[in-house]
Amino acid sequence: MIKSQNFIASDPTASGTAQLLFRQMKALRRQKKWSEARTKANEIAKVFPDSPEARSMGGSDGLNEDQAAFAFAQISSHYHSNQFELCIADCEKFLIQFPNNWRRGDVYTTYCYCLYHTGQWEEFKKVGHRAITQKAIKQRGGSINRLQAAIYIKSGQFEKARTVLDELEKTGSKAHPNLEAASLRFDSYFYQNRFGDLANEANAFLTSQTTGTKGWELGLMWRAVARANGSPADLNGATRDLNLIIEIGSKTDKSQENVITNALYWKAWIADRNGDTTTGRSAMLQIRDKMPAGPMRDRALSKFSNLLDPAGR
Repeated sequence: MIKSQNFIASDPTASGTAQLLFRQMKALRRQKKWSEARTKANEIAKVFPDSPEARSMGGSDGLNEDQAAFAFAQISSHYHSNQFELCIADCEKFLIQFPNNWRRGDVYTTYCYCLYHTGQWEEFKKVGHRAITQKAIKQRGGSINRLQAAIYIKSGQFEKARTVLDELEKTGSKAHPNLEAASLRFDSYFYQNRFGDLANEANAFLTSQTTGTKGWELGLMWRAVARANGSPADLNGATRDLNLIIEIGSKTDKSQENVITNALYWKAWIADRNGDTTTGRSAMLQIRDKMPAGPMRDRALSKFSNLLDPAGR
């Protein structure tokens, strides 16, 4: 940092200085040194107003870098609390107010994620295509590949999706897989109604996963879904898998609450199919009273309202 500061002091108009200040500003923001980051941002805007770095901060109508940072923090807050509809509105507003901001790629990624997980498929495909064609999303950690695979899945081009995922999964290992890529691969078989292949994929995946980890929960969840939807269906086996997820997942950190909600959803699905109102009602009460707000909870409460009595008890 000292060498950088000396360089800036000796030649404030030198080529690359704006880039250097910009990198320092981003580093200070990551360290939550807001005041120092603001100073760097103001220096870029004042000394290098026509630089690409200056144009990548702030937004339209005189909105500044601090306001962009606050807007992005709100997006992150709503995303991490599973308030996806609010997050979608935040992302749409951000892309209008800060069209060239350096956070645009992260906003597009979050926007697409929320659309995908709230089932807004057509909008997801439209926004996803726009993000790719505008090169808004960088190929960081396979972001573009994940988005392209998801678009293929929702367009019914399952083999193309799996070809993209083959490359993406090379970024992980058997013991430490790329979970997002694995999840999309399971999605591709589910939406293609290939439940036998889904079960095989889940079983193969589980052989390298440790009980209680996110990978284990992911594999077990999809095996349960495959068993429940297979021909013939193995509802008892599916229920055993779901109970394991609920039992062990409830002892892990809060980030796993959505996994438990999903497991309870499928327990309610199986109970409803079997006419087992007692088990179904128990699962629904847990979702309603103990699980966090989010699309999966809303979906369950809407789909299986018949498992709760008219008073909602």
